[in-house]
Amino acid sequence: MYNILGFNFTSINVENKISSPEQTRVKTDVSITDLKKDSLPQFSKDKELISLSFKFSAEYFKNEAPKDQKEKKQAKLSSQSIAQVILLGKMVLSLTKEQAAFFELAWKKKDLPQEHKLPIYNFILNKCTIKALQLEEDLGLPTHFPLPKLVPQQPDEKRVQENI
Repeated sequence: MYNILGFNFTSINVENKISSPEQTRVKTDVSITDLKKDSLPQFSKDKELISLSFKFSAEYFKNEAPKDQKEKKQAKLSSQSIAQVILLGKMVLSLTKEQAAFFELAWKKKDLPQEHKLPIYNFILNKCTIKALQLEEDLGLPTHFPLPKLVPQQPDEKRVQENI
């Protein structure tokens, strides 16, 4: 297994051009953009460091339903984002030499080893979601995913009939 030695954001870009937050749809994406061997002089000789660069984005688009075919084509052409949250960062992993070689081999195909892919993406997604929520709140953007809501409990018909 690997250890996560570091995680940090290298760039935070947030832009808001939304006039009506109710009329938006959000497209989110997370990707690994680079993988490199890293080194620290004081680090153990039997371990290797791998630095992963990542990008998280949440792009907001107008959510207007086209009335006819002409408007449908226009909507496709004008699908320019009206707001965005883009987070770039790095994550440093400590691996055995064998694991590091496996990561480098997988990266030649711009991929990660299958057994490590999901936990790494989930870790990045967790960190980025928290940061994105803070930024969305600061700029008055709708959240990039639906937050849980409490709704009134519907009375159970049996209980209502028993009380009569």
